[in-house]
Amino acid sequence: MGIGMQTSVARPALPCSGCWWPLEPALCLAVRSHACEPDQFGKPGGCSDICLLGNSHKTRTCRCRSGFSLGSDGKSCKKPEHELFLVYGKGRPGIIRGMDMGAKVPDEHMIPIENLMNPRALDFHAETGFIYFADTTSYLIGRQKIDGTERETILKDGIHNVEGIAVDWMGNNLYWTDDGPKKTISVARLEKAAQTRKTLIEGKMTHPRAIVVDPLNGWMYWTDWEEDPKDSKRGKIERAWMDGSNRNIFITSKTVLWPNGLSLDIPAKILYWVDAFYDRIEMVYLNGTERKASGGPSDADQTMGSQAVVGHVQPRSPVPSCPLPMSLLWLTPSGQRNHAATHSPPATGERIRREKLGLRSRQLNKIAKY
Repeated sequence: MGIGMQTSVARPALPCSGCWWPLEPALCLAVRSHACEPDQFGKPGGCSDICLLGNSHKTRTCRCRSGFSLGSDGKSCKKPEHELFLVYGKGRPGIIRGMDMGAKVPDEHMIPIENLMNPRALDFHAETGFIYFADTTSYLIGRQKIDGTERETILKDGIHNVEGIAVDWMGNNLYWTDDGPKKTISVARLEKAAQTRKTLIEGKMTHPRAIVVDPLNGWMYWTDWEEDPKDSKRGKIERAWMDGSNRNIFITSKTVLWPNGLSLDIPAKILYWVDAFYDRIEMVYLNGTERKASGGPSDADQTMGSQAVVGHVQPRSPVPSCPLPMSLLWLTPSGQRNHAATHSPPATGERIRREKLGLRSRQLNKIAKY
């Protein structure tokens, strides 16, 4: 017989139970006890998640799912203690991860969202713990909680090439841009999205991409890329009220070509973006004044890719009692890998940390405070 197994003595023809396996009416095969057998609470080897047997089958090691860390007892699994984490998407394979920004050693903060094709856009709803994402290859918008539960597709029909999504955490709505045939900006309720979707703006855009919302003041901002910057030499950032009315051009200039990665610092009333053509991060006050470069890669760094974005801390409550810290994030390619680099204002270029995110990172999102 195999290692760790033995035949039993003949016994009456009774149903086998426990670790007995029936071979013949009067003969059972028993499995010798091992260290990963369920305890009285049904946990394998007393482990909260995963039990790994040692070579002798008499020892075991507990492990945790991605997004959880092993407790001091060596059995239980818990969420990382730090509240700040960075959400980012990758292609090949398509996956969305959360990196603990407070840990000295980068660690998973959430259960990864797997089995994706091309996670192009994402956002986080701090109150509910949902990550909302758009998969441009699968033509869908979905969501999943950071604990790995409640994965679902919330929008499928009529979804084409979603380049940006934004969660309205006050009104519980989801906004997105679609670079499909009609060039649209739409909105839907977070719950029952398919039944409540509405197109707010259609047409008069070339390539709508990033979008952010300011629920406190009722504005939404989005970027639009021209087809060929050599011909037009002009990109733009537009804005409108969150019902789609009062649309106007917020910024357009010969020095804005491929604006992307919008992020709002609402308390400071500042809009940040990355220009993927000029490889720089810029900022402007929401009243349209004091536009300038803000941070970004140093001269020693390589240029940023078109998916570089700016991130910030998202509040759990709609109106935080005090201003939350702001961090700028961007991607700097190094060979075939991207690095995320951050610093906090004032934008002096002082680097706090940089971490390898892996091959072909598709998009970073806000640093989320959970």
